[in-house]
Amino acid sequence: MRTSWPITVPARTLVRRAVPGDAEEVLRLRQVMTGSMARSAPATDRHADALPVLRAKPAEPDGPFAAFVVDRPGLPARGGVTERGGPAALVAGTIEYRIGGAPSPHGTDGYAFSVATDPDARRRGHARLRGGTAGPVP
Repeated sequence: MRTSWPITVPARTLVRRAVPGDAEEVLRLRQVMTGSMARSAPATDRHADALPVLRAKPAEPDGPFAAFVVDRPGLPARGGVTERGGPAALVAGTIEYRIGGAPSPHGTDGYAFSVATDPDARRRGHARLRGGTAGPVP
C-alpha cells in the first residue's frame, strides 16, 4: 500500500518528502544529530562534497534513499533560510532488498540512519510525526 505524500496531521504540521532544494538544511540537521553524540566531529568541511550528491538523491523518487522533513510553521526562521524558516526536523534512510520472509514477503527493508530536530523545535511531537514516515516510501 502506498501512502499519499505530503501528509498533514491533526496539529496541521506538515511532514513532506525532502526535495533537492532542502539539501543544505538536511545536512545541517544531520550535523545537529551528529553534534549531539559523544566524540562527534563538529567539522562541516565534508558538506561541500556531500551537497551535489544529496541534491541528486531526492530527485530520484524511486531510488533507495528518502528524507522527510517537518517545516517550521510558527517557529522563528533560522537566518531567513526561506520564508517558511526551513525544516525543523529530519528523518533520512534507505530502502533495501533482503530475501523475503514472513514480516516482509517482498523483501523490502527500511533503515533510518538520521533523525534530528532543531533544539528550539523540540518537545512539539515532531519525532512522532516522522515516525509515521516509516511506512512504504512513496
